[in-house]
Amino acid sequence: MDELADRHSLRFHLDPFDDVVRAYLALWIAHLAEGLLAAGQIDRATAVAHRALDLALTHKERGHHARGLALLGAALAAANPVDAGPAEDTYREALALADELAMRPLVAQTLLGPGRLYQRTGRRAAAADRLADAVLLLHEMGMRPWLSSAADELQAISDLFIVARSKRALYDDLQRELGDRPIRIILDRREGE
Repeated sequence: MDELADRHSLRFHLDPFDDVVRAYLALWIAHLAEGLLAAGQIDRATAVAHRALDLALTHKERGHHARGLALLGAALAAANPVDAGPAEDTYREALALADELAMRPLVAQTLLGPGRLYQRTGRRAAAADRLADAVLLLHEMGMRPWLSSAADELQAISDLFIVARSKRALYDDLQRELGDRPIRIILDRREGE
């Protein structure tokens, strides 16, 4: 009987810890999926990303849900480079949720995914738009390592970028960030369309 009481006592003391573990389980599982994706284990990464999403929804962790969606978008893009639809839809959902939650670093990092996807599927203008938006956000937040990578990808698309007149801040940031690279950035000064 004392042994049973001791087990119940131990369980009582572990229950609060279990809640803490459950609170971050979706994030930890997402990290696992990210590692599997980096290792080229696309199918496992996709399955684990789905599990992370399920956990985030179950525990009402909207931020981890947004991160899981971005990761799932990357896994879907890697799994089926020809049919971009499912990855594109998942990235769109991730961006909407991250934006709603004001998770600007996640928005910027997620924008890189569709940029890469569009580049791979030959949609160069859409790729340039997403990557340029990511560069702008990354620059505003001072996320240097990500910014350098995004700028490299942007430069791989073209050596000439025409930025809409309405996006003067983007033009200025691109000039600052890419000015020393062999790339031309032009502000479109045309009136109307």
